[in-house]
Amino acid sequence: MNDLVQRLMVTQVIAVNVPPHLTREAFLSALGAGLIHIRFVDTKGPTDLSVAVEPYVGVQSQSPPERLDIAGNLTLDFCDVEFRGTVELDSLAGEGRLCQAAPEPTAGSS
Repeated sequence: MNDLVQRLMVTQVIAVNVPPHLTREAFLSALGAGLIHIRFVDTKGPTDLSVAVEPYVGVQSQSPPERLDIAGNLTLDFCDVEFRGTVELDSLAGEGRLCQAAPEPTAGSS
């Protein structure tokens, strides 16, 4: 596993990156579509990742929660990982980290 993936496995500050407009509504729309953009702000760079998430059905309600727990899969530098984080909807910031993705079950395994 490379250095970047290992560094992102430590819980750290994240921000939602929703081009072209950084709004709560734009984030909820992206979440409903199943693809979000997360920025790890304290890395050299910073580091922006696109994360495929299960479309969140609650975003269509009149009063979505103020804080969302988010999880989704991605491949970073040939490593299959899972993003896990919490985003505060008022600031579009929170904490998150990468985890090793669970291995795919092999044929014949139970």
